[in-house]
Amino acid sequence: MTDLMHMLAASGSQAPNDLIQSLINSGRISGERAQLLEMMMAQQAGDESEVIDAEPATEPPHHAAPLDHRIEALLTQSADRIDYLERLTHRLGLALGACPECFGQDTDCPECRGRGRPGDMRPDRREFTTFVLPVLSRMRRSPEKRTARLQPTPHGAAD
Repeated sequence: MTDLMHMLAASGSQAPNDLIQSLINSGRISGERAQLLEMMMAQQAGDESEVIDAEPATEPPHHAAPLDHRIEALLTQSADRIDYLERLTHRLGLALGACPECFGQDTDCPECRGRGRPGDMRPDRREFTTFVLPVLSRMRRSPEKRTARLQPTPHGAAD
């Protein structure tokens, strides 16, 4: 930093701010260092108003880049997962003969207005074969095994 201060002092004909800007543009110093340099120059000149008026660095810290990439990767991964789950839910709705948007649970649904509960529509044959037939086959082979914990609690029943 002191080398830069000497270089600025020796610049003579070139204005210090112009030299600082050319150093930033050439990549020799960062915006943070330029700000610090300007503050040091203002301090040497005894002009406190320049220190107060100095603009904060707009360049993010160097450690922010890896964090930004990780956040971006997580957001992309989350968006992909949501897309996958929306497609799966749509397919399950078709397999069950339900509204693929809300399963008949949303009276504001533009597709069914809450009247598309499972079985209200004809199931899609391919999706029914993929999702429902394996379950029915399993239940026929062993109807009593592993069903106790899968039984839904009736609405309004005490826990």
